[in-house]
Amino acid sequence: MRDLLAAATHEDLSHSQVFTLITVITGNLCLWSENLRFTETMLHACLTSNSSEVNVELPITNVAIPIPENVDVPILENFDVPIPKNVNVPIPENVNVLISQTQFQRIDLDSLDYDPGTRKQILEYHVNQRDEIRRAYIIKGPHQPPLTTFKKSGKHNCNFQASWFGNYSTWLEYSPTMDAAYCLPCFVFYNSNGIMGQNTFIIGGFRNWKKVGGKDCYFQGHIGKDPNSVHRVAEQMCKDLMNQWQHLQRVVNHFTTEQIANNRLQLKATVFIVRYLAFQAIAFKGRDKSFTSLNRGNFLESLGIVTFWNEKVAKIIEKAPKKATYTSPRIQREILHVYSIKLKKVIREEIGDAKFCIMVDEARDESMKEQMAVIFRYVDAEGFVKERFLRLIHVVDIAALTLKKGIYSLLPQHCLDIQNIRGEGYDGASNRRGM
Repeated sequence: MRDLLAAATHEDLSHSQVFTLITVITGNLCLWSENLRFTETMLHACLTSNSSEVNVELPITNVAIPIPENVDVPILENFDVPIPKNVNVPIPENVNVLISQTQFQRIDLDSLDYDPGTRKQILEYHVNQRDEIRRAYIIKGPHQPPLTTFKKSGKHNCNFQASWFGNYSTWLEYSPTMDAAYCLPCFVFYNSNGIMGQNTFIIGGFRNWKKVGGKDCYFQGHIGKDPNSVHRVAEQMCKDLMNQWQHLQRVVNHFTTEQIANNRLQLKATVFIVRYLAFQAIAFKGRDKSFTSLNRGNFLESLGIVTFWNEKVAKIIEKAPKKATYTSPRIQREILHVYSIKLKKVIREEIGDAKFCIMVDEARDESMKEQMAVIFRYVDAEGFVKERFLRLIHVVDIAALTLKKGIYSLLPQHCLDIQNIRGEGYDGASNRRGM
């Protein structure tokens, strides 16, 4: 068969010779297929017959099947596969990985660079070594070199003044190499995620000497008037770090069972009053919260009623520190926020995957700000129709597009699909025409 195929592809053959060869090849293929069918029949008969004799009809056509003889098949023996041994795999050394270097490298506190212009940032050290390095810088104090002359720079040819060290002795630093002023507490507790523009005294330094002094002194602006400014918070964190006995974990560990119970009772009284006023829709604050006022507001007056009938609560509140009375407006807002989260969660669970309607009403508050109240109307799992107020959204105006954006931003926050809305109701429907 191989010889016939080779002859059929010969270039010197005529068309008639090629046709004859194709005819012969086709006949041979037919004979081969007939032999294969015969072999298949024999095997099937041997497997299915229970007798020892199998009568199979042989093919009538005598087929000459060529059997190759003396075919040399090469057999590979003792084939040696090379196996590499002692392969030298290069291992990189001295790779500059910041975390691995600081993780196992012992920091020599005596060799720390105290020049604020060239020293490393605290965040560049390993997290387990930062407090130790912070203490070393705080103990050393601000870097204030005793120089008699300072470089002059800028358009006005001004320079740093040594007298500024006396005015801001607790935090002001000067770098002779960078000719710039820095802040030690802000450097020690620098937060890379803080507000942009407040790292002048940490990275780069301050050197606009003309703005120092006067009413708009830049140093005073850095300190800030707010008691919770970045600089004041950093100073307090430095004090807390050096006072180990004031750490929160140690303070908690020293609490007795009685102190914990008293603190919980004091907080429960505040939570109870907040819940009562909120559910009754009563205002919390009053105009005058002083002790001499006849009406200090509903919250404080309600707390006075509780302490009047419960002497234990009165003693606990009386002995409580001024910073832990749990009666400030901030604490009241935080408790209300917790209640609102729990209430919204219950409403969302009641809605589930059911269809719902929304009702929106716009109004202005006393500060003349536009606000949009969103109410959901739905059927709960027990078949009752319910209307729940979900949230009050402040909007710039009451235009249709603004209200649409407010609704679209509210639904995803509570995992509600806008496709499930089956009705909309608005006060002043003409403003929502075409939505």
